[in-house]
Amino acid sequence: MTKENETQLEIVSRATPIYVVGDSHCLIFRDLVFEQRGRYFVTKAKFLPALYARIFTDDESAFNAALFETLRDERLIRPDGSRAWAATHLTDSPFVDGAAGLSEQKRSAPILVFFLGGGDLFYFIKGMDAQTDFSLDAIPFDSGQFPARPISAMLDQKLVFESVGQILGPLFRGLRLLERAGFSNVYLHTIPPDTIDDREYERLSGHFAPAVLRYKSSVLFNAMLREFTRQNPRIGLIDTWDKTTVGGKRDDRFSLDGFHFNKLGARLTIEQLVRQLNGRLSVMPSPPSPDLIRVVTEASRVDESNAAPFRASAARFSDMHEMLEESLAQVHSEKERAEAELATFRRIAEERLTEIHTLTETAEQRLRLLQECHAEVQRLLAQRFP
Repeated sequence: MTKENETQLEIVSRATPIYVVGDSHCLIFRDLVFEQRGRYFVTKAKFLPALYARIFTDDESAFNAALFETLRDERLIRPDGSRAWAATHLTDSPFVDGAAGLSEQKRSAPILVFFLGGGDLFYFIKGMDAQTDFSLDAIPFDSGQFPARPISAMLDQKLVFESVGQILGPLFRGLRLLERAGFSNVYLHTIPPDTIDDREYERLSGHFAPAVLRYKSSVLFNAMLREFTRQNPRIGLIDTWDKTTVGGKRDDRFSLDGFHFNKLGARLTIEQLVRQLNGRLSVMPSPPSPDLIRVVTEASRVDESNAAPFRASAARFSDMHEMLEESLAQVHSEKERAEAELATFRRIAEERLTEIHTLTETAEQRLRLLQECHAEVQRLLAQRFP
């Protein structure tokens, strides 16, 4: 084998990007490559430490600045006016067409997986005393798998559900806005199980909370995520809880540390995602809790009059430059079209003038013949009738 052959590179395939956006759970997905029957996928981790479910959107349905900047920097949205933005794959733009052509890719909705809620879960748990409890209204959860603990207060279930609904509501509304804006490959990931060891949890988080309270809260959060995607079937759900737990507790084969998945856990996520991309979806049953259904419905309600979910941020100079370049390109195109139409008009006008000139010459010739005939008639009449 020659040295040239030893260093020769081969293009294997073009990989489909999968954007995994959210908290620290997305970091394990950085630059992973997956293959299924000759189709390749590459995961792009977009770690946004300032992004939580509870601030995914604001009260006016404007997206969190960190999320907006990520979508913008990845060229997934682009300016569509002075204060309006739109999904890039849906915009009518020669620049977008040109970029798609140069990259040999079809224009299609990007795959977005949102891994959020872990930080919000901690925020929720931290607000409760370690000896408090709440019921889950027939949502399956086996407290007997965990050590017994003293209970000093039982929280009202409706208030607990509404509290979680308020936390997750901005995320729900934002995902609905993304879907409505044309992002048709949006997926929401369930919150993974954390460590069962209370001491490890306290060491990692700086806060003590018994495992039974943490797991019950996780089950409630995930139940709301499932109900949201059941009510909004165009938004997919990636649910790996049952695959990464044994007897309701975390299976350490998938653990990187006390909170996060390792690459085996990441593979479960992408496997389930690819199954959904291939159209193998399962219909989720309605949860047995009317309160939970009501809270999710109210929390995810979007003002339908808001037709511009990306309106809140101003364009950068580079974006404005692109808008100007595109406007100039459109002006140039219109100028070329007008010049072509003018050239056609001139050609037709010249043809008509030539026809008129020919007709004029013919008419003049006929007039001269008539005049000559008239003169001859006059001469003959003068001879005959002197």
